[in-house]
Amino acid sequence: MSGIIIPDEFRSKNGRVDVGKLKHAVDIADVARRFTELRRSGSALKGLCPCHDERTPSFMVYVERQTWHCFGCGRGGDVIQLLHDVGERDFRRACTILADLAGSYVSGTGKHDATVAASAVDRCGVARKIWHSAQPVGGTSATKYLEARGIHGLVPSSLRFDRVPMRWDETTGQPGPLRGALIAAAQDVGGRVVGIQRIFVEPRWSGYPFKPLRLSLGRIKGAALRLGPATETVMLTGSVEDGLALQRMFVGITVWCSLGEDNLQNVRFPPGVRRVVLAGDGDTAGHAAVARAKDALEGRSLEVDVLLPRAGKDFNEEWLLLHA
Repeated sequence: MSGIIIPDEFRSKNGRVDVGKLKHAVDIADVARRFTELRRSGSALKGLCPCHDERTPSFMVYVERQTWHCFGCGRGGDVIQLLHDVGERDFRRACTILADLAGSYVSGTGKHDATVAASAVDRCGVARKIWHSAQPVGGTSATKYLEARGIHGLVPSSLRFDRVPMRWDETTGQPGPLRGALIAAAQDVGGRVVGIQRIFVEPRWSGYPFKPLRLSLGRIKGAALRLGPATETVMLTGSVEDGLALQRMFVGITVWCSLGEDNLQNVRFPPGVRRVVLAGDGDTAGHAAVARAKDALEGRSLEVDVLLPRAGKDFNEEWLLLHA
């Protein structure tokens, strides 16, 4: 399959794909969720089997053991066997799916802990539900917040608004109080929403402007908020506000946001993207994050340029200074 790249970290010294490393780096439930909806069933996850037609769920995923079994058709095994049995019999395609998920795995540790893995699956599901139920930004408190940051007019549909919990009770799973938040979609290399960033835009004690609380949910590592389609050149920055400011400063260029400076170096781009313009913050930490990202992206055969703000700490601040 042309255009498919397996990262060097998942290759052995002789250049061949190290399937063992790939299997160890992903959660089998994340793979299974590509083909069927899973629900909690005791310590496992249960759903309709993607390998045969059935009306009563008999497909079980055992997160702790990283295995699966269907009590309907009798099939089972590890994640490679799952991909084979659902029809992904091409070895390179199977490895690509695993590398894709490994590149944006929520824990970032490359290790499996049953509690962490199960929690990650739940959070991804909750993140997608929040995203699909959220509304357009126009006319909400998110509009008022963005206008206070100098961002006027329409915003891309990859940003939405909803009143959502900051946290859920660890024991009962009950959500906490709802607060208005700008919801940013974190999309993986294939364009799928795999997580969200909630930017809580309703100040408690004072008016705008203020520094909002940012909380991520689902998989953010390796993903990005896309403020425009995938093009040959993409401008990549850390925060949503910087991305929206850059859209207005450089009309016509595609801007994506890594939803955190530490994630700049991890973002995975589709094959059609050949050049990345890294737009970082102007402080010492920003310079260091851009330097790390430049090395990482060039290591993935991308052409990389660097853009830093001429005034202010970041591009949103520069936009405000230029249009005060």
